[in-house]
Amino acid sequence: MTIATTVGTLSLTNTAGLTLSYDNHWSGDPSITFSGSQADLDAGLATAELSPGDSGGSSANVSITAMVADTDHVYLAPNQHFYEYVADPGVDWSTADTAARAMTFDGQSGYLATIPNSTVNNFVSAKIEGAQNVWFGATAYDTPGATYPRTWRWAQGVGESPLAGNVISYCDSAALNTTCDSAANAGLFSSWAWLEPNNSGSTGENRAVTNWMGGVGYWNDVPDADSMVQGYIVEFGDRAIGSTGFTGVVRASSSLPVVDVPAAPTDVRAQAGAGAATVTFDPADAHGSAVRYYTVTAMPGGRRATCPTSPCTLSGLSDRQAYTFTVTATNAQGAGPASVASGTVTPHAPPPAYVHIAPTTVAARSLTPVCSINEATVSYCAVIVYADGAVVGVGRAARKAGQRSAALPVPVALNRQGQALVARPGGAALLLRAGSLTSGSSTIRGADARTTMVAPHVALRRVYFAFDSAHLDQHAAAYLKQVSAQLGDAAGVQCSGHSDYAANNRHERALSRRRAQTVCALLTRGHHHVRARAHGDGGAHPVTTNGSARSRRANRFVAVTLTY
Repeated sequence: MTIATTVGTLSLTNTAGLTLSYDNHWSGDPSITFSGSQADLDAGLATAELSPGDSGGSSANVSITAMVADTDHVYLAPNQHFYEYVADPGVDWSTADTAARAMTFDGQSGYLATIPNSTVNNFVSAKIEGAQNVWFGATAYDTPGATYPRTWRWAQGVGESPLAGNVISYCDSAALNTTCDSAANAGLFSSWAWLEPNNSGSTGENRAVTNWMGGVGYWNDVPDADSMVQGYIVEFGDRAIGSTGFTGVVRASSSLPVVDVPAAPTDVRAQAGAGAATVTFDPADAHGSAVRYYTVTAMPGGRRATCPTSPCTLSGLSDRQAYTFTVTATNAQGAGPASVASGTVTPHAPPPAYVHIAPTTVAARSLTPVCSINEATVSYCAVIVYADGAVVGVGRAARKAGQRSAALPVPVALNRQGQALVARPGGAALLLRAGSLTSGSSTIRGADARTTMVAPHVALRRVYFAFDSAHLDQHAAAYLKQVSAQLGDAAGVQCSGHSDYAANNRHERALSRRRAQTVCALLTRGHHHVRARAHGDGGAHPVTTNGSARSRRANRFVAVTLTY
């Protein structure tokens, strides 16, 4: 029996008389497969609980699939298919394919397993006992002269899977000992090991294995026959999702609304008054049940106030006592978790000294915010700068004797952590928090300000290429797309291409220039305001010798610098 959910995780607390299937757990997973007598199964199911996690407010499809206990077949709830591992050391792919299509299970014909997404890949790598070094249904098809001379697909032919012919990976080259790669693979799922598939050897490789040589969940291409193969995985189910039916298998499902206590409110802020504080916050996610009220708690002391929405005002606080505040939301399910505490505020008797920071946007490694002071007793202003929750800079400026100006510049230099953060693409969001000291030695909290800071020049990590290629692999393309989304107000991008050999300077310069153009083009796609400059140095400036394959790969790269 398998119980599964599309949202959250499941648990069974009464497991007496029940036996877990391979690599299943009684709690913490979205599905549990187990066996037992009908009475024990009924008793266990009566204690099943759904933990929604952060999915309150959504709907969960919970299903139960039951059959006579069968240790040879393993069920995957998301696609409602069954799988069987056939141990057959040394079997070749073609023989395994024929044998799989001749197998049946409860009225459904088999075929070598397809792995179209990460859910199935994780299942095949972990939930099928003994399935190491095994064939599955991926195969390569060569079409000389086509845009993609080699294409990996799910095996085609009579009796193959419902995904037969669907593309797994496009290859820009079908040459021997060449890694299959193409920009067209964006959006396609595969789990090839690093630098695979590579059509290695003198005769090439056109079949695929998974869980190969200890690489759990990773694929490799091999010839039709390989002595290291230990067997193959057969899949049963004649539709991509579900099937026309398994005899002897019963499945039922139901959609359940997921209701939970509210999430924690966010962005909690406090403003001090005389013996009081006003706390504002962003509303909590109700998780399927309307929030009835919010509770604000002051620390120290634990004084509380409730209100239907933001803001909440707490009175009865002690002047000159520093406080922080947390907020919880309550619905029909109960109280949710407490928010992150607000910044510290200190209630004070009027009139307070008041300090605020004029916001500023900079492109350097230091900044000079301005404190505006409207209380004659304020003797100095201090500014603390935060980024990613950490202090990255502190500045202080004293008010000169007799100075009447209410604008007090406060120079702040960033520490090493701050300099590293602003050297990222798009820079870092900074929170500037001000405080002041009066002539009576009372510390007064000022208002906060926010700004964005970015270094003038940001160097990205190097982008590496395969030998004699100007095409990006999927990992490099994904990294560059992520950087492109974070460019912010970048003014320019400079891409410098390099190659590993200098024997033919003209060829190597042209190749390195194409590499640089490829990287610059992807980074600036959709950013018409960003100036791109790409050039190739060929092999003129290697970072290491070309004495090994590893060192030659280290010289095939594009260096990128962003200018702000």
